[in-house]
Amino acid sequence: MKDKTIIITTLNQAWTEPHSNSLFDIFLESFRIGEGTRKLLNHLVVVSLDPKAHAQCKYKHPHCFAINTSSFDLPSSEENALTPHYIELMWIRIHLLTSILEMGYNFVFSLFGSRAVNFGSTAEADYFPQMFTNRRVTKSVLAYQGADVVWLRNPFPHFYPDADFQILSDRFIGSSRNLKNSANAGFKYVKSNKRTIELYKFWYESKKNHPGLNDQDVLNKIKFDPYIKNIGITIRFLDTAYFSGFCETCALGLEKVYGVASQAEITSTILEWTPQMQLGYLYLASFPTVSSAGPSNFYDDFEITWGHGAKIHDNGKVLTLNLDKSGGSGFQSKKEYLFGKIDMRIKLVPGYSAGTVTAYYLSSKGANWDEIDFEFLGNVTGEPYTLHTNVFSQGNGDRERQFHLWFDPTTDFHTYSILWNPKRVIFYADDVPIREFKNLEYIGIPFPKNQPMRIYSSLWNADSWATQGGRIKIDWKYAPFTASYSNFTADACIWAFGASSCDTNSPYSNSNSKTKVWLRHELDIAKKRKMRWVEKNHMVYDYCKDHKRFPHGPPLECSVDNN
Repeated sequence: MKDKTIIITTLNQAWTEPHSNSLFDIFLESFRIGEGTRKLLNHLVVVSLDPKAHAQCKYKHPHCFAINTSSFDLPSSEENALTPHYIELMWIRIHLLTSILEMGYNFVFSLFGSRAVNFGSTAEADYFPQMFTNRRVTKSVLAYQGADVVWLRNPFPHFYPDADFQILSDRFIGSSRNLKNSANAGFKYVKSNKRTIELYKFWYESKKNHPGLNDQDVLNKIKFDPYIKNIGITIRFLDTAYFSGFCETCALGLEKVYGVASQAEITSTILEWTPQMQLGYLYLASFPTVSSAGPSNFYDDFEITWGHGAKIHDNGKVLTLNLDKSGGSGFQSKKEYLFGKIDMRIKLVPGYSAGTVTAYYLSSKGANWDEIDFEFLGNVTGEPYTLHTNVFSQGNGDRERQFHLWFDPTTDFHTYSILWNPKRVIFYADDVPIREFKNLEYIGIPFPKNQPMRIYSSLWNADSWATQGGRIKIDWKYAPFTASYSNFTADACIWAFGASSCDTNSPYSNSNSKTKVWLRHELDIAKKRKMRWVEKNHMVYDYCKDHKRFPHGPPLECSVDNN
């Protein structure tokens, strides 16, 4: 990883006892046997809070740093966790993290239950960042958490790449950008830049205006302050579907492991937890794999980005977009992907839908963007929708093919799929291939293979062109227009912080790319026959055959069998 990211966990004596088979041993062992986590172990930095913990850490792990907490009594229970003494330790921690940001380090910071990271004095907090310049530390520290959590899966893809400051939420209310989420300062990922440094300084100074409050309570007050908006910082809250604490079942599991007699038994016991983790019993340690075993939850995988008419229903199983006179609406995926098999079930606007466009597509950013498009162009009542497809590579599109579907897309949900691998893009409707765009780079045709893309969808007014070339306009007496979505699945390579989860050499890998059949997929004879049938009976426009548009001959890829 090119940027400097330090991810820190803390350790005290209690978690290093007994000398062998302690919870700290179990914590380290989970990295060795977990799914895609072994390579993360070398990126783990442990901050020891007492001399005995530090001695044990140095014996078992290469990246250990000691903090002198002798001048403060570490709280032993929740009863004294909010005393003035302990609150001051929390503010010293904010001062420390400010210093780390000023040094140019990003960090992920996680508390350690009631025994959190505590520092003895402001002077010690000032000294702490010097340790990162005096010792060799791997810049990409990708694993975090206290030693009371085992790691059986890689959580890295679930961070938001675009956020300056992202933090755990006690009560996640559906949108990661909503400041009404209740911040939990026990876990946060912060990038080093001018905005975050200003935030931390303002946060620290704000304790004067809120005497007796801890850092978390003050943050929940100042997050609405106009100054936060003025510095331009992007704050996002982590979804509790992925980031949360232990449940009672998991705590019992820890007690079971504590005191086991051998390393083999530790490994065996951790492996016994795997079925529970697949059921979501362990939150922080049990992120889903790249492949979706079944339909996802819209709260987990998407966020509504614009418009007042978008809503998530049925506990996250259904999402709807609305369009009325005040405007349309849209959403996007929380993750970026670089290749995958993407499925979405969509029920389009019924009845009179002329002038509306329901767009469902993959797209990257920038002037030379890549894009893979489904666009559903509405029509008057009784006339068919037009399914418009296009492929952009390096900012160049104009590769439209359009279809009239062989079913009514408004009476029920139908599945629309994009299979995207390094060799081809295939569009599907209800598992029937309708179009294939092959990689023809060998004849100079750009192909979308280097830029990660998000999934986007929107419902909007396009009556200047969408229906019969713009001759038929939207009739607002039929508003609101509504499109519905369900059963999203993505068997795909997640792209995060410059690496793909399908790259086995990546420290973020949490899947074996050899199991991704779609990475090498091509249409067999039966599927090609189905696609020819669609082209013959349902394709209504092909840019390769538009001689008026291309009087000097069609684009180069049309001269090659691009099916």
